Amino acid sequence: MTPFERLIAQRPDPHDLWEFQKEVGRRLRARLRDEENREERDGPDEITRFYLSHELSRKDAEIRYVVGWENDYVGGGTCILRVRIGSLRPGDEPEAETELGTVIGQCEYFEGADLYAVRDAGVRLSWPAACWLYGAAHETLVAIHHQNGKRHGRLRPERIRFGLLHRDNDPDPIDDVASPFNFPAGDWIHRLGSSGPLATDAERDDELATLAFASSELTTHPDPTIDRLLHDRSAHLVLADRLLERGEPVDRLLHDLLGNPGLAIGAYPDGDTIDDEFAALWRTVIELEPMIDKTKPGLWELPRLGDKPHPGA
Repeated sequence: MTPFERLIAQRPDPHDLWEFQKEVGRRLRARLRDEENREERDGPDEITRFYLSHELSRKDAEIRYVVGWENDYVGGGTCILRVRIGSLRPGDEPEAETELGTVIGQCEYFEGADLYAVRDAGVRLSWPAACWLYGAAHETLVAIHHQNGKRHGRLRPERIRFGLLHRDNDPDPIDDVASPFNFPAGDWIHRLGSSGPLATDAERDDELATLAFASSELTTHPDPTIDRLLHDRSAHLVLADRLLERGEPVDRLLHDLLGNPGLAIGAYPDGDTIDDEFAALWRTVIELEPMIDKTKPGLWELPRLGDKPHPGA
């Protein structure tokens, strides 16, 4: 079983989850800026319509909302609107005026939760489970790097997301298994490797190290000495030297984190609780997702969200 298959085996089928999505709310009235004439005009009546759904966050004078949108030509979906309350600030690029405030940006919305949000919600994995989890994330990142030879460029923990639903522009399946991860770049539909020059091997390795370190925040290594050095990025050279002295293969998570080609990669570790840990992880992701209606009957009885692995998984 690949890391993808093992992680997904505990996640409810994305097709089943669609019926638990919250409906978007009232129509959001907006005046959009005409990009050609730089004049305000009524919108989005003729082409695009927005519907207010959910407030995601507030920081200073910026609020982020999830909104639904419909377009007469390209369908619809969900996105995040960044809204400035009060006066604009240096660097703001106003796109529309709404009753919520001034829209200063928008980006694609991905259902799920990022790695640090899951960590902050109390999820802790055994070392074997963390290694399998990292394996799935590693394969996603490597596959997308290989698609066009580029890199993400802005990979941060909040852009490492556990995805609940499949979308048309998700990363291509690997070995016919869809990845459970999304790596949004932060701007409107700018995906991994969507722009910029070709990356060097060192730049791609640096992104893998970032991914490995973020994954390590969910776990504790069974060797206290390794664990102490593992979580101190300034001590990684020391840790690499100690592991080289031992002359034993290391887990891929450690290998990519330390970036030392002299370290051999061992097999994925065994663990009796990995599948149960993944089932609990996906439950937490659903609990964190504001667009899933947790009050609907049957959500927590979906296959692969129980206490035991789904039959045949």
